[in-house]
Amino acid sequence: MSRVILVHGFNVSDGGEATVDRLLLFLEAMGYEVIQYDYGWRGLFGVRFMSKRDSQGLMDLFKPGDIVIGHSNGGHLIARAIEKGMPVKHAIMIHPALDKDWYPPDGHPVKEVHIYWSPQDKATWWSQWSPWMWGGMGTYGPTSGDLRMVSHKEDQSHSGGFSEHPSKYVESLNG
Repeated sequence: MSRVILVHGFNVSDGGEATVDRLLLFLEAMGYEVIQYDYGWRGLFGVRFMSKRDSQGLMDLFKPGDIVIGHSNGGHLIARAIEKGMPVKHAIMIHPALDKDWYPPDGHPVKEVHIYWSPQDKATWWSQWSPWMWGGMGTYGPTSGDLRMVSHKEDQSHSGGFSEHPSKYVESLNG
């Protein structure tokens, strides 16, 4: 059975219940075993100083063949794990708090990184002003031109799509 690892955002005290956990039933119905990587609640300083540890925790949980799905800071952690060499082939980032020009390192085995973004995402708009991490990819979409980055523009707030039609975030897994 294939596994999917869900990674929630920062400042989340419910472990992702209102966001990535809403994908759980859809993924299980598709036949995936779902693993929730709950790195705990993080405020701004916790995110800044725990990012390396949290991305390493994701790498430690990862097994070859796993798919990773992250929201907001979860996308940031996935990107850092990819940069460290996590050999994921398929990733989904939903409104990632990540530099808009980020892309996987050349030669990395990732085939597709699906990015869901919206000009209505104010959280990642603000995150682009962080001088030491994060960025506005969740607001502007991927701009690197790397063909592995698959852009999905939507008209949702930062977490709004999880309430209205969360299954759209896993539709790319059907193909």
